[in-house]
Amino acid sequence: MEEDENYHLGIDFGTTYSCVGVWKDDSVIIVPNGITERTTPSVVIFNYTEYIKEIYVGEETLNRVWDDNYIKIYEIKRLVGKKYSQVKDIIKYFSYDIIKGDNDEILIKIKDGVLVKPQDIVYLIINKLVSNVKNFLDKDISDVIITVPADFSDSQRNAIKSAAEKIAGIKVKKIINEPSAAVISYGIPKKFMKGDKKILNKKLNEKEIRHPLEEIYLDIEEDDKLDKKNNDKFIENFDIAKNESTTCFKSNLNDKKVIVFDLGGGTYDVSLIDFGDNIFETKASSGNAKFGGGDFDNRLMDYCIDKFCEANKNFSVEKIKKNNKCKQRLKIACEQLKKNLSFKTEDTLYINDFYKNETLICKITRPLFENICADEFKKILPPINKVLEDGGITPKEVNEIVLVGGSSRIPKIKSILKEKFPKSIINDSINPEEAVAYGATILSESNRLKIGDFWEEFDYMDAIQHSYGIEVDNGLMEIILKRGSKYPINNERYFFTFSDYQTNFVIKVYEGENKYVKNNEFIDEFIIENIPKKRKGEVCLSVTFRIDENQILNMDCYIADNNIQKHFEINRRKKRIVINTNISANL
Repeated sequence: MEEDENYHLGIDFGTTYSCVGVWKDDSVIIVPNGITERTTPSVVIFNYTEYIKEIYVGEETLNRVWDDNYIKIYEIKRLVGKKYSQVKDIIKYFSYDIIKGDNDEILIKIKDGVLVKPQDIVYLIINKLVSNVKNFLDKDISDVIITVPADFSDSQRNAIKSAAEKIAGIKVKKIINEPSAAVISYGIPKKFMKGDKKILNKKLNEKEIRHPLEEIYLDIEEDDKLDKKNNDKFIENFDIAKNESTTCFKSNLNDKKVIVFDLGGGTYDVSLIDFGDNIFETKASSGNAKFGGGDFDNRLMDYCIDKFCEANKNFSVEKIKKNNKCKQRLKIACEQLKKNLSFKTEDTLYINDFYKNETLICKITRPLFENICADEFKKILPPINKVLEDGGITPKEVNEIVLVGGSSRIPKIKSILKEKFPKSIINDSINPEEAVAYGATILSESNRLKIGDFWEEFDYMDAIQHSYGIEVDNGLMEIILKRGSKYPINNERYFFTFSDYQTNFVIKVYEGENKYVKNNEFIDEFIIENIPKKRKGEVCLSVTFRIDENQILNMDCYIADNNIQKHFEINRRKKRIVINTNISANL
C-alpha cells in the first residue's frame, strides 16, 4: 500500500460493543480506542444542565460517575430501522424515554423539546470509531465495510448505511452479513492476522497487542469459585489455535459444512455455510432480530427487582421498573453478573442505595441463572432447526460450529449446541467479539490484496434473508424475490390492469414470508400514472426487483405500450432519514 493511500475499514457495529479493523503492514489490526481497548461500547451519554451541554461517546462513557442529568443511550441497534410497534414489548427495559412519533417512528427523548432518532445515535457511534482509527493511523479514511445481522431488514440496512455516510469523507463500500464476515476471518491464513510471531511482542501505548487467536476473558481476580473446567478448555483451544494449520478452522476446509452461530447483545443469527473449491456459499440462514444477550440481562433485572420487593414489602415492583435511574444501575450490574457467570459458578449482585436508601443484594448461581432465563434459552434451537431444514442436512453432517458474538460465551449456549451437534467441533478459537471485524477488514481490502497468497480464489455467495413482493388481489402477496436467493439478483414479474380504462398502477411493496400482506412488513408504495386507457387486461406492467450487493432493494417498472419506464429506489424511509450531525447544538 502506498504511503499516501487512504485506508479502508471493517466495522462490526454491535449492540453492546463495536469493533473496527484496518489493514496495515500486510495484516489485520483491530484498532484500539482512546483507552487502548479493542472493543468500544456502543453507548452515548447526553449530559445537560442549564449551563452544560455535553455528549460522551464510546469509551468516554466508561467509568463515568453517574449524574442524575445523564441520559445514557444503549442497545440502539435493537431500535434502528424499526417501527415503534415492533419494539414496544422491550421498551420497558430501557432506562431512557422512547416515544412514538409520526408514522409509527421511534424517537428518543433527550430533554424537553429535544428528540433524536436511533440513526442519530448510530451516526455518533460510528463517527467515534472512525475518529479513533484516524487518531491511531494519523491518516484519512476513505471506504468502510459495515456488518449487520443476516436477519436485518431492508429498512435496518438502509438506516445503518445512511448514518455512516453522513460522516465527512466516508463511503460505505458494502454492507455484509455478520456470519459471512466471521467465516472470512476463520478462513484466512493466520499469517494475515496481527498475531504473526515476529510482532507478538510489539507494544502499543504500553499495552501488549494480544494474539488474535487468543480467547480474551474478563479480568477476574483469583477466586476459588472460578470455573477451572472452562479455564482449562480455554487453554486447550488456544493451544489448538496456535498450531501449524493454515486457517483457524479445525478440519479440512474443502467440502465442509459450517454453521455460524452468532449471538450478540441484541440479535441472533444462524447461517449454514458450504465450502468447496475455495468458495463458500450461504446455503440457509435464520435468526431472531428481537433476541440477544440483552434479554438475559432483562430476565435477571426482573428477578432481582422481584426479590428486592419481597424483602421490602412497602416497595412497588411497578414503580421501580418505571424508575430510569434504578433500571440503568441494575442493567449494568446484571450485564456484568451474566458475564461473570460464564467463568464462575456463582456471583453476587450488590447495588448500594438502590431505591429509597435500601441496598439490593442478590446471589445468583449458574443453575439459577439458567433457570431464570429458561424461556430465553428455548429461543436458541428454532432458528438452528430451520437452517438445517432449509439446507437439507442433518446435525451429523455439520463439521464445525463457529461461535460469534459475546453471548456465545455463555456455558449453557455451548451445552445446547453440543447436545444438538454431538459430533461437530465447537470452534471459538477467534475472540467472538473480534471475528466479524476481522472478516470485514479482509473484505475491505480484497480488491487490493494478492488473493492467491492465501486462497487460490476468494469468493462467497450470500443469500437474501427475506422474501420481497407486492400486494395483489384480496390482500395476497405476490413474491418476486424469494428468501434464500443468492444476491446480487434481479427478477421480473408481469401484471395486467384489473379494470377497464384504468389510469394508474398502485404498487405496494412488502417484505416477509406470509401469503397475506397484512402479516408482512410494509416497505413502500409507488404510483405509476398516465397508463394507456384500455380494456381490462390489455395493459401490461413489467416489475423488476433488484437486490444489490448491500442486500438493499430497488425496483424498475416498464409499460411497453407508451414506453413508460420508471426506476425506484425502494427506500422511502431512507429519504425520511435526516441524520442530525450537530446534536449538541440543539441541546
